[in-house]
Amino acid sequence: MRRITTKYAQPGMILGMPVYDNYGKELLGRRTNLNEQHLALMARNSISEILIEDQRVDDLVVAPMVSPEKEGKLADAFRQMLVRTKNIQTIDSAFLSAVNVAVNEIGRSLSLSIMGEINVSCSVSQTDYEYLHPVKSAILAMALGYRLGKSHDELVTLGMSSLLKDLSGVFLPPGLLNKSNLTPEEAALVQQHPVKSYELLSQFSEIKNGIANVVLQHHEQWNGSGYPRGLKGEQISNYAQIISAADVFSDLLVEAPGKDKCMSHEAIEFIMAVSGDQFDPRLVESFVRKIPAYPNGLTVKLNSGEIGIVSDPNLGFVARPVIRVTYDPEHGNLKKPYDINLAKSEYQRKLISKVLEYD
Repeated sequence: MRRITTKYAQPGMILGMPVYDNYGKELLGRRTNLNEQHLALMARNSISEILIEDQRVDDLVVAPMVSPEKEGKLADAFRQMLVRTKNIQTIDSAFLSAVNVAVNEIGRSLSLSIMGEINVSCSVSQTDYEYLHPVKSAILAMALGYRLGKSHDELVTLGMSSLLKDLSGVFLPPGLLNKSNLTPEEAALVQQHPVKSYELLSQFSEIKNGIANVVLQHHEQWNGSGYPRGLKGEQISNYAQIISAADVFSDLLVEAPGKDKCMSHEAIEFIMAVSGDQFDPRLVESFVRKIPAYPNGLTVKLNSGEIGIVSDPNLGFVARPVIRVTYDPEHGNLKKPYDINLAKSEYQRKLISKVLEYD
C-alpha cells in the first residue's frame, strides 16, 4: 500500500484500506475502485489522505493503533458532551461518563495492540475543529503513554486529561483559545482557563483528582515560562507534559480553515526545537523515538536522487526509516525494487530530501 494525499487521487486507483470520516463512519471499503463520485465524497468529508494498492509494496501492512470505529465513538461522545455543556452552562455527568467509557475502551484496545500506527493527521472544518482536535490529541497522548509503558489506568488519565483540558473554553468568546495577538484582557482570560477547567472537573466524583491536577498544569512549561503558576522542571506533572506535547504535535498535523498542516517529520522537528524550553528533554527524546517521522507508505526522495516508499518507520531511529527504492537516476523505474535501511552505517550519507505527496 502507498500513502497519497487525496488531491492526487484519481479514478481507477484501488483503495488498500477503507476510508472513514472523522466520526468513524466507513465511507468507502477496501479495494474500492475509485471513480469521480468517490473523489467528490472524500472531498465533502475532508479526507486528507488515503492508502492505495501498489504492487511494489503489496507486502506493506498499515494498521492503526486505534480503530476508526473506536475513535469515532469517542469523537461523537465528546462532541455531544461539549454541545450539552454549552447548552446548560455546566457539565452533565451522564455525558461525561459516556466520554469516560469511550476512553476506557481505547485504553483496553491499546493494551491488546501488538503493533499499529499512530495517525493523527486529518483535515477538519472550522465547525468540527473544537470537537475533533482534542480527540486526536487524546489518542496521541494515550498511544505515546502506551509506548512508554503506562498502565491502563494511566492511559485513561492521559486520555481524559487531554480531552478535558480546555473544557472551560466553552464559556469564553468563540475562538479565543486559538487566537493570536491577544489583548491584555483576552490574555488574562486565556491564562485562567486551566484554573477554571480544574474547578469545573473537581466537582465530579468520576473525575479523579489526578486528572483535574493534570488539567491545571497543561500550560506549564519546562523553563518556568508557562501558566497559571509558573511551575518549572520537575514541579510539572509528567502527564501534563505528555498531553501538552501531544496537543502541540497533533495540532501541527491537523489541516483546518486558515491553517495549513505540517508533515510528521516537520512536527517532530518543532518538538525537538522546543526541548528544554517548553518540554522536558527526556520526554522529547522518548517522543521522537516512539512517533514515526516518516510513516509507512509515504513516498520520499533521497539526496542521491533515488525515490522510494517507506516500508518500515524504524521506530527508535529518528528519521531513519527503511525505504523501498522504486526509482534511481541511472536505471529509472525499477522492475525489482529493493529495501535500504537508512539506520545502517553504509547508508549514513543518504538523506531524505523531500516528501512526495504522490509519485
